Amino acid sequence: MLFKKNYVLFFVFLIVFSGNFQSSRGSQEQALSSGKVNKNTEIKYRMVEHLQTIKDKESPAGEWEIRISYPELYGAIKEAVKTKINNAIAELANAYKCTNNREYSFVSEVMYIDRRLLSLRYDMLWFCNGMSYSSTSDSVTWDLNTGDKVVLESEFFTNEAKNKLYDDVVNKIKKEMKDEDKKECPALEEFSYYYKKKKSLVFVVQVEQRLYSWCNMEIKYPLIEMKKYLKPSSILLRE
Repeated sequence: MLFKKNYVLFFVFLIVFSGNFQSSRGSQEQALSSGKVNKNTEIKYRMVEHLQTIKDKESPAGEWEIRISYPELYGAIKEAVKTKINNAIAELANAYKCTNNREYSFVSEVMYIDRRLLSLRYDMLWFCNGMSYSSTSDSVTWDLNTGDKVVLESEFFTNEAKNKLYDDVVNKIKKEMKDEDKKECPALEEFSYYYKKKKSLVFVVQVEQRLYSWCNMEIKYPLIEMKKYLKPSSILLRE
């Protein structure tokens, strides 16, 4: 029964990943511009996609699939910065491949991009040993001027402001967890990661995907509200 349960859960989860993968195929190339279009000032990205099927008798389905989808920057961006970020994304996309060529999936989505900022969210799933899988979700935000990651903790104007926001996020998590459908969720005291949207910052709560996927949640803070916590010069306040 354990084998069957894990097997079913895995393929349900894989279907969700496949849906995300297919949706990214519909937008192969994106360009960023504002006002009058000037081809010399556009930042663009194309989706790099890889799908490989490996026949294997050990697979319950008779084959394994490796699915990878991630953005590659090009256009009006410093060459060194472009190379630095593209290499970092490609390395991340291939970080957890199975050495025995079993199931692996990396699906990413650009949540926000402008001339100074790229916020990327991604989901990973790998099925390397036995009949159970591992998965995780996370995000990375880059400064497109320097190529450095934007560390949220460095964007607050005081440590007190950071603690105040984090306490507020935790209180909202606890409030959400009081819902009837979340009564079996594990106790959570912090968010897992954040990503940037055009007019908000989103704080994501993620628990063990296989067992408590319905416990995951997103808590959104409009940028106008984030001004209470972040430095006026914070790159995260861009719209």
